[in-house]
Amino acid sequence: MAETIRVSHLLKMFPTEESCVKWLEQCRWGGVATCPHCGFRDDISRPRSKPDYYWYGNCRVRYNVRTNTPLHATKKPLREWMYVIYSVLTARKGVSACAIEQGVGLPVPDGLAHAAPRQGGLRQRAVHLGERGRGG
Repeated sequence: MAETIRVSHLLKMFPTEESCVKWLEQCRWGGVATCPHCGFRDDISRPRSKPDYYWYGNCRVRYNVRTNTPLHATKKPLREWMYVIYSVLTARKGVSACAIEQGVGLPVPDGLAHAAPRQGGLRQRAVHLGERGRGG
């Protein structure tokens, strides 16, 4: 059984945006940038003009660790999203969209609602809807 970490430990794990990016790169690619279009791992470069992005010349694709994920178009800091993901994954009965928006001020992307595991398999919706169809 996995041990749940405390929020204070989560904040220490992710003190900066760079630490969030490094952790996501390690989880997603095993620490080696991979082209999301073809899966190629060699000859990937980092443009000087966009240090947070990678470039693979054969596919002519510029990408980062958020590409093709529910977080691909977010303007909010990754530290806030780490807290949201933590909240969704550690809640026993789910977290309402309203609670996330009130607590962190972030709207929940549709893809994130399907990303959390549950005891009996994959959770159908991590963000439970109330009786009236609103978060609650």
